Amino acid sequence: GLDPRTALAELGGPELAVLAGVALGAAEARAVVVVDGFATSVAALVAVQLEPAVQSSLVAGQRSRERGHDAVLQALGCEPLLDLRLRAGEGVGAVLAASLLLQGLALRRGTARVDR
Repeated sequence: GLDPRTALAELGGPELAVLAGVALGAAEARAVVVVDGFATSVAALVAVQLEPAVQSSLVAGQRSRERGHDAVLQALGCEPLLDLRLRAGEGVGAVLAASLLLQGLALRRGTARVDR
């Protein structure tokens, strides 16, 4: 198999390289990375292959209907938050998943205050 950089250069476009770089940078900053759809998931997989620690910052926003998306999610070890089977490609699943994550965080923070 090709190493991740060679595969990205030969098979991916500049947008996948940028997305992989965003995932690498976000993980380094200890930020959560919500991936949505085939292209962002492939970019995240490249980032994980370059730096395995990236995997712990990934959240699969949704499972799309795009061919191959299930296989990439399995390779990432990510179970999607939503199973919307969208094919829109505009990040709708990521926006919905991020909203769900933020609501869960707010609920958790509210619960922590009550416990004190």
